[in-house]
Amino acid sequence: MYFACLNFTFMLVQGFYGWVSGSLGLLSDTVHMFFDCLGLVVGIAAAVASKWPISADKPYGWGKLNTLSAFGNGIFLLLVSFEFVMEAVE
Repeated sequence: MYFACLNFTFMLVQGFYGWVSGSLGLLSDTVHMFFDCLGLVVGIAAAVASKWPISADKPYGWGKLNTLSAFGNGIFLLLVSFEFVMEAVE
């Protein structure tokens, strides 16, 4: 969680300086860092939820949430990569 906060803070600083200087490189890296932070938060939330105890309505508990969140993150990255390829073809 400390790294996620540090990464988010650096993303804000980088975004500010990218906006002030008009640097597209800094701004695009800011978006990249935002998605890194989002992936970290999803991973942290899944790790915390996987430790929750089992209940009557969830007999297997939340243990599979780690796998599901990683799968969702992978699908998201594939969609973003597909969008990049489509932009490059255009």
